[in-house]
Amino acid sequence: MKRFCRLKTAMKTMDKLLSMLGLSARAGKIASGRDAVEIALQKKVAKLIVIDASASESTKKAVYEMAERSGVTAIEIQRDSLGQAIGKPGRILAAVTDQSFADRIHQLSLMKS
Repeated sequence: MKRFCRLKTAMKTMDKLLSMLGLSARAGKIASGRDAVEIALQKKVAKLIVIDASASESTKKAVYEMAERSGVTAIEIQRDSLGQAIGKPGRILAAVTDQSFADRIHQLSLMKS
């Protein structure tokens, strides 16, 4: 029973994280797609990078390196959920450009692990 309780809590946390991503997208505080994320990093407006687990290993490696060079945190979320959460199916990469949204999403990502 205890294991089920932990699993249920983890799912609630992931749902909250995905909802927060959707809210930030509707607020216009998301840059999605590799080119948009690179531009957001170059312009120093990216506050958090979100990577879908379905991204290829080479994409993940490149994004983590870009994020590290820019001093931005990058998190990875469950497979095939990023695009659906932000209303753009198939997207595997996004940058959150608002500090408040980024802080809350990052906080939720730490709670799920």
